[in-house]
Amino acid sequence: MNKTREIIVLVALLASVTLAFANIGMAGFTWEATEVHASDLCGILEYHEHTDGHHCWYLDDQVEATCLDDGYQTYVCSFPGCDAVKTHTIPAFDHAWDYWQITIPATCEEDGLQTRVCLNDPAHVETRTTDQLGHRWTDWFVATAPRCEYGGKESCYCLNDSSHEQLRGLDELGHDWGPWQIDVEPTCETAGQEVCICSRDTSHRQVRALAALGHDWGPWQVTRPATTKKEGVETMICARNHAHQQTRPIAKLASKNTTDGNKSIEETATAKTPPPVGGSSGTPSPKTGDGAGDAIRLGLLSILLATIIVIVALRDQRRVCVASALAHRDEP
Repeated sequence: MNKTREIIVLVALLASVTLAFANIGMAGFTWEATEVHASDLCGILEYHEHTDGHHCWYLDDQVEATCLDDGYQTYVCSFPGCDAVKTHTIPAFDHAWDYWQITIPATCEEDGLQTRVCLNDPAHVETRTTDQLGHRWTDWFVATAPRCEYGGKESCYCLNDSSHEQLRGLDELGHDWGPWQIDVEPTCETAGQEVCICSRDTSHRQVRALAALGHDWGPWQVTRPATTKKEGVETMICARNHAHQQTRPIAKLASKNTTDGNKSIEETATAKTPPPVGGSSGTPSPKTGDGAGDAIRLGLLSILLATIIVIVALRDQRRVCVASALAHRDEP
């Protein structure tokens, strides 16, 4: 029986030497300095007497290497009564970073944030900030047009974010007044009105009153001669409006009896001689006092004619003066 065991041990030793030279490894069993693994032989060798300098290594513990930390493997000798331990370090490996991803976009006024994750371990995360974009303003444009009495506004907005807007005020324009124009003509008795209009807004107007012109009276004119029985009438007419007139009475003429003692001078002057009867010959005989009556009539007619000439001359002169005054008034 002992002979058999010795043969088995010798066979195992020969096999281990052969495997060492052939550099063939088997998991779970390692001969020191040869790195030969033969777990299928451990069941045989554990009964063999442990020889100094030769161990049967068995993987007892293992920690995988990461991106940040080294890993390790711990081997213990499987021979009974052997406390030998060996540790193998597994070097840490580099991160395998994915592409940078935008976590918080940068804005015109605030920095952004980007993140990337390690493909070996998603718990490994790196972040970095991205600079703010700054504003990209458009040209200024008129948002509210200014007016004569109110200011306006100009605006521009950011091309990166249209909610970002700038405003600035525009001064009011003021009025651009045109020339004064007569809106309501003044008359003799009522005031008129003139207006000037703003060229920028025709609803903006200035108004001022024009004084009434007053009457431009002409000379007194006899419109109804006086008689011995009835007063006459003189009339004065306004050159600006002929509907405006003033009148005053003319005293009755004094009555004067003729030679017959019955008829007044006016009645005598206005009496008509009846025409001669047709076919009859001769001229009616003059009555007493006809010569004096003719003289009176002639005198009255001369006075009336002279008065009419004077009135016409004064009226023409007055019209010339009025026309000249109106021409001067219309001059700028």
